[in-house]
Amino acid sequence: MVQASQDISIVINGKAKAVYDIYANVNNAIGLHPFLKRIVPIANTHTVYDFLSYEDIPLPDGTIFPSITMARQTFDRQNLVYTSETYTFPGIITRQTITFTELPNCQVQVTEHLVFETSPVFIEQATQGGVFAHFLVQQGIKAKIEAGLLRAIKFPKYLRPNPGHGRPAACGGHDDDCD
Repeated sequence: MVQASQDISIVINGKAKAVYDIYANVNNAIGLHPFLKRIVPIANTHTVYDFLSYEDIPLPDGTIFPSITMARQTFDRQNLVYTSETYTFPGIITRQTITFTELPNCQVQVTEHLVFETSPVFIEQATQGGVFAHFLVQQGIKAKIEAGLLRAIKFPKYLRPNPGHGRPAACGGHDDDCD
């Protein structure tokens, strides 16, 4: 196994906790992440979310590899950080630490520290594809937040009471936006 890492950052206009709640909601990446097709919740507590993601991963020869990724997110909203660990067959592990730094003028810098671990055969593709996918998600989330198309919903409120649907639940009131 070998590792490669890269940091990617973006500045988003908005309140830090609201940006955190939107960005940390993996369901918001559906349609923005180029491989991600569906999220299926497995289990959650108030700080941990285990789920499966169904992805269609393009291979260098042009074929599509349908994949299921096992994932865990661990949230620390008070400190504006969360981590994510994923495992994708054929043995690609991705570890992420995502931090949110308040900036002046109601802006937030979101930094993803990405670490990819796999066999030497897959490391270049895993790193390039992973960084590219996360870059696209950052750009899409920023655009949607700044256009007012996504609303802050605190984890685990955005999960449906009946796991397995993989879609965010509608929540009443706008108290989710308040700190």
